[in-house]
Amino acid sequence: MIGSSVKSLKGASGVVLDLLRLLCSLVVLVAHSQAVWFPEHLNDLLPSHLSHGAVVIFFVLSGYVIAYTTVNGHRSPFEYAIARLTRLCSVYFPAIAVTIFCALAAYFINPTVYADYDRGNNISRYLISLIYCNEIWFLSAAPIINGPIWSLGYEFWYYVLFGVAVYRFKGWKGWILPVVIALFAGPKILLMMLIWVMGWAVFHLKKPALNITLCWVLVGFFLSISILLMVILPSLPFNVGHSPLYWGASFITDWIVGIVVALAIWLLPADMEPPLKDTRVLKKVRVIANLTFPIYVLHFPMLVLMKCLLPPALDPALCWLVGSLSTLVICIFLGLLFEAYKYKWKDFFTWLLARIFALLNFQKEALPAMKK
Repeated sequence: MIGSSVKSLKGASGVVLDLLRLLCSLVVLVAHSQAVWFPEHLNDLLPSHLSHGAVVIFFVLSGYVIAYTTVNGHRSPFEYAIARLTRLCSVYFPAIAVTIFCALAAYFINPTVYADYDRGNNISRYLISLIYCNEIWFLSAAPIINGPIWSLGYEFWYYVLFGVAVYRFKGWKGWILPVVIALFAGPKILLMMLIWVMGWAVFHLKKPALNITLCWVLVGFFLSISILLMVILPSLPFNVGHSPLYWGASFITDWIVGIVVALAIWLLPADMEPPLKDTRVLKKVRVIANLTFPIYVLHFPMLVLMKCLLPPALDPALCWLVGSLSTLVICIFLGLLFEAYKYKWKDFFTWLLARIFALLNFQKEALPAMKK
């Protein structure tokens, strides 16, 4: 028996997804703080494997949320482009500026520590990363001091490819632009985009008509299995970081984990739950969950800077604790600051895209929108 595919994220399912992405960002922070202060444990199963697995979860969640927003809100290409650019750039561009500041500060405070996170060609790395081209084809060119932004070099092209495919013009000519962009992005991004598509697909896929309790039990079961698989599965076909695929080198393992995570999200009772009341507690949960992105893109350069600032004579475990907590607090502060100015980015991209559309002689209303 098949249930309805109409889903809402205004109930408990939305809160669970918010908390899941927040938890993933904290796992990444803990894993990287361990790598900074205890590099001899860099390749330990825990938490390093969970860190990469957390990014796989991010990709699945991203596909699911984009499916939700394009169905329920951003129905035209104009609205979609504004929403995606605002979401990414309002945090990512300031994060690049913070990364440069941390790099310069670390270089002058403790050149020895900084040297471990510098591979040269820094101007090129920052410029390439600013236009989200740090992971196209066989590049892996993000600044070493903020290596985690590699995933944004994938995520941006997922958004672009999805947008030009869904909002394409009719006929075979409508496929020219998606194909050109796919060829530009390259095999790494296309291989890992399959994980993102899993999230998009399970939003639209009708799920079995199960009762809510059983749904939650199965969600917990599949999420637990996905965590287990992150730890025990070998990296296939190659270890993460292996040239030429680098962060996408274990794409087969990532596909397997992605399938299990997608199953968990598919079974969420988002088609059965009543919306939650918009209480003060719920608003705070959403505010905290929205800090996921800033924590993810800011934490690594802040960790390196903290290592440069803390006296090396202190106990390493104490430095790790103080450095990690300080980094988290600063990331939260900056995240709230970025969120306060998000509307300015939206205004800017609305102005910019309106002029681009006008230059191309397009009418926003005349462009194809996704069918209901």
